[in-house]
Amino acid sequence: MKKIKSFAGIVALLGSLTLVNQAVADPPVTNVVISTFDNFTPDSIYASWGSGTINSTPTSYVVTASGFGGLYKWIGYLGLNATAYTNVELDVTLSSSDPSASGALGPIVNITDNDGSEYSYRWYGQTLGHHILNMPLLTPNYTNAAGTTPGLDLANLQHLNIQLDAGGFSGTYSVSLNNLRLTGAVTDTCAQNVTMFSNFHLDAAYGNWASATIVTNTQGYQITASGYGSGDKGLPVTIDASGNTNIELTVNLSSSDSSASGKLGAIVWLWDADGTVLHYAWYGQTLGEHVLTLPLSAGTPDGYFVGTVPGFDFTKITKISLLLDPSSFTGTYTVAWEDLDFTGCASTAPVVITAQSYDPATGNFTLTWTSAAGKTYSILTATNLAGGFTTNTTGISSGGSTTTTNVTMPVSSSGFLRVLQQ
Repeated sequence: MKKIKSFAGIVALLGSLTLVNQAVADPPVTNVVISTFDNFTPDSIYASWGSGTINSTPTSYVVTASGFGGLYKWIGYLGLNATAYTNVELDVTLSSSDPSASGALGPIVNITDNDGSEYSYRWYGQTLGHHILNMPLLTPNYTNAAGTTPGLDLANLQHLNIQLDAGGFSGTYSVSLNNLRLTGAVTDTCAQNVTMFSNFHLDAAYGNWASATIVTNTQGYQITASGYGSGDKGLPVTIDASGNTNIELTVNLSSSDSSASGKLGAIVWLWDADGTVLHYAWYGQTLGEHVLTLPLSAGTPDGYFVGTVPGFDFTKITKISLLLDPSSFTGTYTVAWEDLDFTGCASTAPVVITAQSYDPATGNFTLTWTSAAGKTYSILTATNLAGGFTTNTTGISSGGSTTTTNVTMPVSSSGFLRVLQQ
């Protein structure tokens, strides 16, 4: 977790010294393509694909076959370095003249590094149609081989196998490979994941969700229901979001009834340690996949769930609630929860010491600095810079735009003070 901290300049009893360090880096590219499958030629094809019908087009690689099949391609020549990326993404289209194929076909991507470690990303049970399938690089469904050094070496990717598991379907299908790339370049150094909903379970479900159809797997948490529903989940680790600016929800909304479009509303509640709740609602969403964001500061306080300490404590988020408001839609919908993050780096104004006075008779130092509402501060002291600072006083509440406090200095002929925003 990233906590933003801000220091005042070091203040000596006889003066002051301000140190500023700054580094600027170009943002990384947000994705890198492994293959666009344009006029694609694999190094080999095997199992049922070996006797299937192959159509390599200027935009995709299409295989028509039945049963399990796959292809191999050496990708070492690409010189791929995936260390700057977080996900693997496959763009694929599945089709068949037999509708029973829907929900049976499973695309698979296997990636192997230079010492034989092989990670397998498997998306079983896909419906017919176009899909953009995504999975974290470092948390695949399976590890096919550990290699001489356990773990996939993202800096040395060498081999690619793409496969199709037909499941219980014995008829003929077509799989169109459209694009394979690495995504999720880490441009947001403050971002932290709340949950990717992988094999997720709610602690409790309410409303119509109590009797809903639930599907949970490595791809997310899917609820099929009608009417209003909600559920709670305690977080395994308390999250400090005070250094973030936004909440970001990735969710997929679907229904066989097109009139649901524009009516479904995804909602997230955040709970702090003493039971205070903030609401984040995205009402009236169209059907399909959405990446929904709101400023953390835009959360609506709940009038009923108010904790023992006034205000919401973003440093201690302990629980989330998921809700779906269907508005006037009375039919059946499916909501697939896919990812929840806190993003963005909260700008922290530099702490500036604006006034100081020292009483040598008492050893008291009166200090005033610029501050931010709702923040707390610590005072660090040192008798010499070479020996480093120790904490003198903590938990000083902000006085608003400026804060003043009295500090008793250690007994010494000289000393230094530092202000730290917690």
